[in-house]
Amino acid sequence: MKKIISTIICLVGLVSISIAQDAFDTAKTMGYDALVASKDSGKYVYILPPDTTDETVTKAAAYYKSYFTVNFNDAEKEATLNLNPNNEYSRLVMIRFLVASGVRYVNVDGENLELNEFAENYFK
Repeated sequence: MKKIISTIICLVGLVSISIAQDAFDTAKTMGYDALVASKDSGKYVYILPPDTTDETVTKAAAYYKSYFTVNFNDAEKEATLNLNPNNEYSRLVMIRFLVASGVRYVNVDGENLELNEFAENYFK
């Protein structure tokens, strides 16, 4: 009986840790409608994970200046990317920026998507 209770407690603990970890590597979008509008305007807004720093974003953005500019509000953890040129390739390069910023998932209207799934659904 003790082994069963110990096993259940251990499993609950591991699940809690894995769920909590997702919060630290997930960027949030402004939702489906904003992503559709962003595809036309070339302006994307993400709320980056809480541990993201201005230095991390600045370093990551430095590699992609020919594809987009990044304005980062450190207090809100909000990154605004303006694509130039606004095309599919620039959107796919944006995924590399997100990876360099520590992002593994993107939250769209409460659903966490892996970066490749996010790109496939919203960038093509």
